[in-house]
Amino acid sequence: NHSLFQHINRTYNYIGNRTLANLLSTKLNNANIIENQETIQELAPKITWRQRFAAHAIITNDKRENYEKIIDWSHSTTIPISKIYHVLCIIMPLMFIASLVVLYIKGSDYFQLTSTLFTLNLLIAFSLVKKIKKELISSDQIPSILSQYGQMLNMIENEKYNSSKLKAIQSQLILAQPVSESIKRLSVLYSNVQSVQNLMGAIIMNGVFLYHVSQLIKQKKKKNQHGPSIQAWLKIIGEVETMNSLANFAHNNPSFCFPDLNDNFNISFEQLGHPLIRQNKRICNDVAFHHKTM
Repeated sequence: NHSLFQHINRTYNYIGNRTLANLLSTKLNNANIIENQETIQELAPKITWRQRFAAHAIITNDKRENYEKIIDWSHSTTIPISKIYHVLCIIMPLMFIASLVVLYIKGSDYFQLTSTLFTLNLLIAFSLVKKIKKELISSDQIPSILSQYGQMLNMIENEKYNSSKLKAIQSQLILAQPVSESIKRLSVLYSNVQSVQNLMGAIIMNGVFLYHVSQLIKQKKKKNQHGPSIQAWLKIIGEVETMNSLANFAHNNPSFCFPDLNDNFNISFEQLGHPLIRQNKRICNDVAFHHKTM
């Protein structure tokens, strides 16, 4: 409490919080410092963009527990599903719909066929219940968190940048398909699979369409494709949140300077003061240390 970290920190995701803490406790080389200065100077006047980005982070309501669950889930081995289920997801719903048509045309004599197909679909879905539950994380917030991650990544993808660091970050996100679309698609599929917990809805949707079986297959495919990259994508969010915090600090303190760096062990400060002391009470001094060669 009342630390420089707390004073600067405007991150709202766990990964952003950790990234800022690591930055403040890590010694950087001059090139990295200059790169960060350029990024902060570019973001500082982008007030609307920064506030929208922070708003998505606040809505995420991300906590360490949820972050770690998402990372563990993304790295976990996907449970194999027999190709037979892929075929059944196509054939069985078509057969059930065809039986409904026949029932409508021919009458109640075909009710037994329709009810049998409905029951068979439920049995097929029930045979995968354990695999479905293993693919779910014990938190109802995961779909909304992933969705907000997608919104934040989308903002990073679609903004124009001049600084080399932000351009490099953006280049990691704009692939064959934007990363934001991939993570939002994962969010939708996860939410669809999670809806199996609604018992009455699950009975109807699986009895007719084998809905959760098909959604599990689609989620498995997307998870295999993108799961290993999720941690890297969230690291990017943490990096931008960190730069956003420092840009906010720079914007709120326009009289603070961005130091010029040198490799000569020379340090000179003009009107150096403590950032945690209010301006009207802060005592500033000029200080200089110059290295002398013997």
